[in-house]
Amino acid sequence: MNSENEIAIYNNYFFSKKPSETNKPINFDAKEEYNQYFSLPIHQKKGQIPIFKYFEGQGYKIFIGVPFQITFQDITKQLISKEKNLISNSKNDSLSYINYIKNKQWITESVLRVGDSSTIYLATLQDSAHYANNKKIFDADSVRQRFYKK
Repeated sequence: MNSENEIAIYNNYFFSKKPSETNKPINFDAKEEYNQYFSLPIHQKKGQIPIFKYFEGQGYKIFIGVPFQITFQDITKQLISKEKNLISNSKNDSLSYINYIKNKQWITESVLRVGDSSTIYLATLQDSAHYANNKKIFDADSVRQRFYKK
């Protein structure tokens, strides 16, 4: 793997960035967009998923969050309970994944269990169905493969 495309997350876990994806600063606009689409419900008493990394590709945005004081199971319940125009979903012991449309945006949200107790959250906004259906970038298996341990 080209180290330029390896993005360190934590605990020796990395995200594999595509060469066409650009690492962007987490500025006010990025935080606002992330919170608009991906914040936990207001009644959530504990836990947060602050934005950790932000990337842009042609026609899409990727947000990576590192959950704090919230479990894989709790995030999975939140994903499942959201009312939305669901397109697809997948769930197993180490990955929960949903794909849906909101405000004319194609969206994926994934939560991955890495190691014994760590969790990583990934969310994407896509401008068109092309990216939402692109099996090489945003399907559940590809999302899982983009995170790895060294």
